Amino acid sequence: MVFVGLAFGPWLAGVILSFTKLGPYSLFYISIAIQLVLLVYVIFVLPESLRGRERHSIQLAPESAPTTAQKQSLKQLIQKFVVAFISPITIFRPRTVHDGISSRKDYSLTLLGSAMFLYINATAVYQLKYMYSQHTYNWDSVQLGYYMSLLWISRAINLLILLPILISYFKPKTPITGASTPESIALELQFDRRLARASLSVDALGDVLIVMAPASSQISFIAASCLSSFTSGGNPALHCLGAVCLQALGYSSETGRLFGAVGVLNAIAHSIAPGIFAATYGKTVSAYPKTIFCLAAGLLISAVTLLSRIRMKAR
Repeated sequence: MVFVGLAFGPWLAGVILSFTKLGPYSLFYISIAIQLVLLVYVIFVLPESLRGRERHSIQLAPESAPTTAQKQSLKQLIQKFVVAFISPITIFRPRTVHDGISSRKDYSLTLLGSAMFLYINATAVYQLKYMYSQHTYNWDSVQLGYYMSLLWISRAINLLILLPILISYFKPKTPITGASTPESIALELQFDRRLARASLSVDALGDVLIVMAPASSQISFIAASCLSSFTSGGNPALHCLGAVCLQALGYSSETGRLFGAVGVLNAIAHSIAPGIFAATYGKTVSAYPKTIFCLAAGLLISAVTLLSRIRMKAR
């Protein structure tokens, strides 16, 4: 539903600008009005997850005054915050696997975390695509809105139609007993790894096609962009692959920590990737503006290479 909304928004903006006399700034007022309506809905209409008595008991619970032992200096608070922020990433550390009398280090989660970090960084190119299209094809806000809607529609079609059909037909079936066997875990891991590699490879192919296509061809640019958008299954496939890796290593209880670690990776990547791509585009836009697509393709190919190195036996 998120992708459906993201696809509908730019299209609606384009229709408003095309068939009304409203200016571009009016869209901001419309957006603010919609968000105010949503806020009123959440506050007054959306049902609470707790019952009235439970909420009342929580509100009446006395708050304990901070003791001397609880008072911390600013340095300690900053250190505590940094440790709490970074510690979830330790789930991607190499794990010791015992094979009978011998033991070895397994780097599957480390490779997965590195591949996921590279993939998240590569997605920053999507924001620069809009600037590239305006610079190369002189698109106005209406044309850009339709282009954005087309990309999000492609993502929605992939996630709502194509990917579920693919998974239902080719994903290994769970045993009737309900208990996962080492063989079923190995098959599931192999499927999720292939799906993630295929999604990232097609995404990289879309960027390569943009680089190879003539700069004057708008159709080629739009088609290659839609091809990249059809790989929206890469992110959920990487999540599933991480969960299966933990299960194969015997750490299925840490699945919740995995999603927390992915959130930290997202925060770090989304903090640095836009700056890297913006700096690259700013330095190369006058000479070769397609450099950002070369960078994104290189990151994705590196991520696929790391995923190819994941080898493990279910325990």
